[in-house]
Amino acid sequence: MKSIENPDEVKFYRMGGASLRIIVSPYQNGMPEDVLFIPEWRECEGDEMLNLQDIYEQVRKKYGESLILAIVEYPTSGYIYRYGNYFDKKWMQVGKMDGYA
Repeated sequence: MKSIENPDEVKFYRMGGASLRIIVSPYQNGMPEDVLFIPEWRECEGDEMLNLQDIYEQVRKKYGESLILAIVEYPTSGYIYRYGNYFDKKWMQVGKMDGYA
């Protein structure tokens, strides 16, 4: 596992081939229930972009404090990130993948 110190610097670009799956487990009614979350991409110099901080803020606005699992794939690589599963409430890179191509 790798701690992400600056989540606003971990950026994903839609035209760059990023495919995202965000699974949220809101802290409601004592037991989290998983929800697929579709984030809103931001326009950025002719492309659409998101970073881990954007994802956190959008989830927090809709569900409050929650566990977040972000699966991010590109054609030849991919990463799995988790937020809120540890006491310090940081983003962690918890896995790597080969990509979807």
